[in-house]
Order: sequence, then C-alpha cells, then structure tokens
Amino acid sequence: MCKTKVVQEVEVSDEMIRMQRARLHISQKELAQRTGMTREQVLAMENAKCKKITETSLKKLATVFGVKVEDLLKKEMR
Repeated sequence: MCKTKVVQEVEVSDEMIRMQRARLHISQKELAQRTGMTREQVLAMENAKCKKITETSLKKLATVFGVKVEDLLKKEMR
C-alpha cells in the first residue's frame, strides 16, 4: 500500500489515471505538484502498485482532471 495516511480507502483505476494525465499533457511530476502527492505516488498509481488511495487524494485527482470522482474508480467500485 502507498505511504499515505489512510482515512477511507478507495480503489482507483490505474488505466484511467494514466489516460487522464495523458489527455492533459502533463507529467507525473506536474500531476504530483497539482495534487500534493509525490511523483512516486503517482507512478505507483499508474503502475497499479498503489491501488488504494484516500478519498481526499481521489477528490484532488478528479478536480485536476475535471472529471467526477466515480470516473476514476475501478469499474467494480462504481
């Protein structure tokens, strides 16, 4: 699991994270800066090494990507 303090965990879609970041043409480093995560955390999410993140992090990702929180969840979690 990622090295973040977990309040409530949600399972994210690694494919959707990669796709949304590519759509915005931003680097992992830039996404990390915009969300308050580390580049390593972003890398781990995109490589499915970190599948569960906090709801707060999920909301930040959704805001940066301009999508609904549900759009970033694994299909079976929706």
